[in-house]
Amino acid sequence: MTNSYPAVIAAFALALSPAIPAAAQDVPTQGNLLEEQSLLTEGEERLVRLTENRVEGEPQTCLPRRGLRNMTIIEDTAVVFDYGSTIYVSYPAQPELLSKRDRLVTRRSFGGLCSNHLIRTEDRSSGHPTGNLFLGDFIPFTRASDEG
Repeated sequence: MTNSYPAVIAAFALALSPAIPAAAQDVPTQGNLLEEQSLLTEGEERLVRLTENRVEGEPQTCLPRRGLRNMTIIEDTAVVFDYGSTIYVSYPAQPELLSKRDRLVTRRSFGGLCSNHLIRTEDRSSGHPTGNLFLGDFIPFTRASDEG
């Protein structure tokens, strides 16, 4: 005679365990939602907020110096150039060189700022050089209400 106690115990445990309906397995939990939200980096999330309600245009290789109101470094992500109703986003080849503690230093030229220009970064407080980088093309984002 074979020992059937393990089979009886397993069947008894299965019968007493609560059944989980298939539909309940797909219900999002707080853990799942946190995992989905963390797919973007902090810099990417900030960039999404900056470009909300704006229409993306065709990338440009150069920007005029006249009219530039502000340059903002989005750490490890991009540089944003503010021209009022239009902002331009440039993704450098090495975004890890972008730090919010740095500022961009460009050489004066008669033309505008172009993606093939070498840009120097330096620490805001000390002025010490922190690196060099080439910006990517400038992608315009215009406020949707300003499109005509």
